[in-house]
Amino acid sequence: MAAVLLFGPGPASLLGFLVYGGNYLAARKGLFETLFNSGQLALSLAVSGSAYIAVAGGEWVKSQPLHFLGFAAAAVTYFVVNSLLVATIVSLAEHHTFASTWLTLIQAPTPAIMVLGAPLALLYRYEPWSILLVIVPYLFVYFSFKARATNLELDRRVGELERISWASENLGATLNRQDAVQVIHRILADMFSFDRMEIWLERNGIRELIRHDDKVAFVSDISLFWKVLADQRAPFIVHDIRKYPFPGLALKQGSLLLFPLLMESRPWGTILVYTDQANRYTAEARKAASALAGPFSACLKNAELYEAIRRVGGELTQVNSRIQIAQHQTHQASKAAAFGQLAAGVAHEVNNPLVAVLANLQLLQMTTGIPARDTLTKLIEQADSCRGVVERLLRYSRKSLDSPLPADLALLTREVSGLLSHPLRALGIELSCEVGSFPAFPCVENALSQALTYAVLAAKEILLSRLPEAASIKVKGQGGSKELCLEVVHNGDCQGLHGNLDPVCSRLSLCEGLIKGQGGEFFSSFAPGEPLVRITFTVGEGAVPNGQKNTGD
Repeated sequence: MAAVLLFGPGPASLLGFLVYGGNYLAARKGLFETLFNSGQLALSLAVSGSAYIAVAGGEWVKSQPLHFLGFAAAAVTYFVVNSLLVATIVSLAEHHTFASTWLTLIQAPTPAIMVLGAPLALLYRYEPWSILLVIVPYLFVYFSFKARATNLELDRRVGELERISWASENLGATLNRQDAVQVIHRILADMFSFDRMEIWLERNGIRELIRHDDKVAFVSDISLFWKVLADQRAPFIVHDIRKYPFPGLALKQGSLLLFPLLMESRPWGTILVYTDQANRYTAEARKAASALAGPFSACLKNAELYEAIRRVGGELTQVNSRIQIAQHQTHQASKAAAFGQLAAGVAHEVNNPLVAVLANLQLLQMTTGIPARDTLTKLIEQADSCRGVVERLLRYSRKSLDSPLPADLALLTREVSGLLSHPLRALGIELSCEVGSFPAFPCVENALSQALTYAVLAAKEILLSRLPEAASIKVKGQGGSKELCLEVVHNGDCQGLHGNLDPVCSRLSLCEGLIKGQGGEFFSSFAPGEPLVRITFTVGEGAVPNGQKNTGD
C-alpha cells in the first residue's frame, strides 16, 4: 500500500509482481502457483491505486497532505480484490463453498498490516531514512506472527502424527475382522465428523459389505461403484453429492470421503465415510486419509488372514485327530491279525500231536480191560476238550468271507467266551456267557467275533484298574423275531481308570467300527448299573431258522 501511495498504480503493480514472484521462486513453489499469486497481487495493487485516484482526484503529491478517505478506499479495495481472487480459486479447486473458503482465508493481521502503509508512505516522503523506525518493529511483529503460525502448524501435525501412531498401535493389536472394523470406526470418529461408515471388500470376485451398524447400505449398486473405484489409487472426496452424483450411491445429499484399500497396487476394498452435510471434508482430511489408508488396508488383510489361518488350523486339528484314531485302529487291527496268525500256527502245531494221542488212546481203550478203560475214557474226554479249544482257535483265526452268511449268534458268543475265559480266569476275572436261542441272520462271523473280543477286553481293562473281589464279566444275549441284543456287563468301577482311558476307548472304538460295519447299533456307557457295551441288530426278512449257520470259512 505504501508503494501505491508513493509511486502510483503502475509501478506499484510491477514492484509487487517482481518481489512476490521472487519470494515464491526462492521458496521453490510451482510455476503456476507463483504466476497466480504474483498476478493477483499486482492486479490488487493496480485496482487499489485506481480507487485512490478516483476518490482523491489524482495521485498523491508530496506538497499536498495525504487524502485519508482515498487511502481508506484503496485499502478496502485491495483487501476485497485480493481475498476474492484467492477464495474463488481455492473454492473451485477444493470444491468448497466460496463463503466457507473466504472465512477460512481471512487472517486477523492482514487489515492491520495494510493500515501501516499510510505511515510508511508519510515517513518516506518527509525523510526516507525514518521508515527504519517503523520497518524494524514491523519486521519483528511479522516474523513473530510467522513463528507463532509455524508453531501452531507443528502442534497440529504432531497431534495428527500422535493420532496416526495410536491408530497404528490399535490396528496392530486387532485379530479378527470385526475387531478391526470397530477400531477403524473409533479412529475415524476421533479424526473426522461423519454420520455413517461402510467397508466393502472383494474376495475371490465376490464383493462383501462389512456392516458397522444395521442400517441399509448406502451403496445401492456395487458393480457401478467398483468401476469408479478401479481407477482410484488415492483417497478422494465427493464434496456435494447433489452436484457430483456418484455412480452406485443411494444417497441424495451430503459429502463423502473414500479410502481405497490397495493390495499390490490393486484395489481390493474401500472404506466410505459419509455425512449429510455438503462440503464437510477438506484437503487436510484427504491428507489424513492418505496416511491411514495403508494401515487400514494392512489391518483388514491381516485380520482376514488370521481368520483363514484359524479356520485352517481347526480343520487341521480335526484331520490330525482323525488320523491318530485311524492309526490307532490300524495298529490294533494289525495286532489282532498277528494274534490270529499266531493262534492259527499254535493250533495247527498242537492239533497234530493231539490227533495222534486221541488215536492211540482209542486203540488202548479197545485192547485193555474194563478197569483201565474208564481211565482211558476220561483221558479221551480231556483230549477231546483240548481239541475243541484248538478248533475254536482255528475258526477264530481263519479269514471270513467278505459277503455275509447266516450265522448262529448264540454259538458264536459261546465260542468267544470259551476262548477268553481261561486267560481271564488266570487274572482273577470270571467270564460267563448267558445267551439264549437266536435266529440266524446274515453277517460276517469273524467281524462279530472280533467285536465281542474287543468289548470283553475293554471290560477287562476296567476291572484291572481297580480289581474288585469276585471280579466278573457277563456276556448276556436275548433275541426276538425283530431284534437281537448282546450286552457286556462287568462289576468294576470306572472311576479307577482316572486318566488311563486310552486302552478302553481304543477297544470300544474298534468294536463300534466292526458292529456298525455289519449294520448293527452300538451303545457304550461308563455309568454304574449300565452295560459297558450294548449291541443290537434288526432282524429282517433275511433271517433264517436257527441251525443253518455260516460254515463257508
